[in-house]
Amino acid sequence: MVRGRCRGSVYIAVLGTSLIVSLLALSAIGMQRTQRRAYHGSFDVVEARQYAQAALRMALLRMESDPDWRYNLPNGAWSADVPIGTGSYSIEATDPSDNDLRDAANEPVVLTGTGKKGQAVQKVSITLSPESRPLSSLKSTLHADGTITFTSATVQNSGVISSNQTIAATASSIAGTVEAVGPISGSSYSGTRTTPADKRDMPDPAKVFDYYKARGTWLNLASIPLAANPVNLVLNPGGETGVPPWYGINTNCTISTTATGQRSGAAALSVTNRQNYKAAIAQDLAGRLVNGMSLSAEVWVKASTNPRRQIQLELSTTSGDSDLSLSPLTSTTVNTWSPIVGAATISWSGSLQEAELRIETETDDKADYNIDDVRLVEVGLSGHVIRQQVLSPASNPFGPATNPEGIYVIDCGGRDLHIERSRIVGTLVLLNPGPGSTVRAASLNWSPAVANFPVLLVEGNLALQARDEGLSETQNATNFNPLGTPYQGLGEDVDQSDTYPSEIVGLVYVSGNLSLSQRPVIKGVVCAGGQVTVTGRLNLSHQPVYVQNPPPGFIGKEEIRILLNSVTKVVD
Repeated sequence: MVRGRCRGSVYIAVLGTSLIVSLLALSAIGMQRTQRRAYHGSFDVVEARQYAQAALRMALLRMESDPDWRYNLPNGAWSADVPIGTGSYSIEATDPSDNDLRDAANEPVVLTGTGKKGQAVQKVSITLSPESRPLSSLKSTLHADGTITFTSATVQNSGVISSNQTIAATASSIAGTVEAVGPISGSSYSGTRTTPADKRDMPDPAKVFDYYKARGTWLNLASIPLAANPVNLVLNPGGETGVPPWYGINTNCTISTTATGQRSGAAALSVTNRQNYKAAIAQDLAGRLVNGMSLSAEVWVKASTNPRRQIQLELSTTSGDSDLSLSPLTSTTVNTWSPIVGAATISWSGSLQEAELRIETETDDKADYNIDDVRLVEVGLSGHVIRQQVLSPASNPFGPATNPEGIYVIDCGGRDLHIERSRIVGTLVLLNPGPGSTVRAASLNWSPAVANFPVLLVEGNLALQARDEGLSETQNATNFNPLGTPYQGLGEDVDQSDTYPSEIVGLVYVSGNLSLSQRPVIKGVVCAGGQVTVTGRLNLSHQPVYVQNPPPGFIGKEEIRILLNSVTKVVD
């Protein structure tokens, strides 16, 4: 019995030993697996770090290949979980100054690359100091890739006028610095002349429109009124809304309305108590006329006498006064509504202060008379016209959609487009405009919606003829600062009593030839890919914002420096 118990103990001992050996073996296997996982995990970490570094390289490559990266890429995530090798990468870019990549070209940028492999996640960041180089043409107030020609021009210029070819002046006065790659000829230049000068960089005409076309709101040309459908330049043509804006000349007569015997509508205008034959009814049209426009005039007259009458226009300018007959002296039938009709082309020099439309008699006739259905319209203008409108991020009179950056694009399809007597807050892009397209010789207030953006981009040729007379709400019967489109100093309102300076504040780029005439005031930069011709009076002043923070399409080669000691492993 004792011997049997010994054998059982040995068996139990053997089993215990076997169990221990098995446990040791399993433990060894587990340790080996753990070591293998740790071994492979360490490789995953290395690969994830490499993918994070690759993400930074991809971000730098993207910045190098897209000069407009500040505008085309967001402040934040640029890409997420992009496959690479056996893992993925993500890119994030932020402006540590104000979380806005777009507002200043030279503010720093923090790039963060994230790499993933298996369970391993690695992040690496660097701080960049980009040095944006604006196109050198933005340093001029007026620059042309072609020649610049001044003819009978007076130019006030606070900056540089430059040409990549030649500059010539005839019977002109040019202030400011003038530079040209080729000869500068003619007179008179009152500032420094430099020739030969370095050639200035120009935007790429094939790419400069890309950003604005991609992000702009496209306007259908058909939604813009035809110039062939003229608007009556005379307000209250029959007295239906009372007497104003009609008045009597020299207070030598009484102007009133009558609802008896009118030719049409609800009323007519009466001229009574005339002290002499010069006593007449009149209306000031100064804010509604365009220099050089052709007019068709008509007025219906009813009187108890029949001296010959005519439609007269007196223009008062800073250069003097002049009278223009819009119709011949015309006999009318006694006590019968009779028409007086005529046509004329108007023009003036200097700044227009008053344009008084009058219905006059020829001789010393003091008899009362009535007028009705006065009509004065422009004729001979082709294409489409933007007139008496507000175009802004909050206002689009030509379609249901507005644009938060105020970018509006019009494909003119080879047809003429004219812009006048309007307020624009934004960037207007004109593609394929007709050969007669103009910014017309009238008042205009124009500024960008985004501070450093252009106001006008033209793919083709343009005549810019804007004038320096104020843009009057009263004269145009239009509210130019409606709700949503405030004006500095005036805010926003619902009345029609404000007046705005007639000026273009911003960057104007024309890919073809540009003509500047009349009396435009431009505060910014004017840049043309072709030739520039200047006549009349031109007032230029430079806006440095375009050099400090050039807009999309006008950015030169950029230098990007990685700040020393800025490479950092990011720990979440």
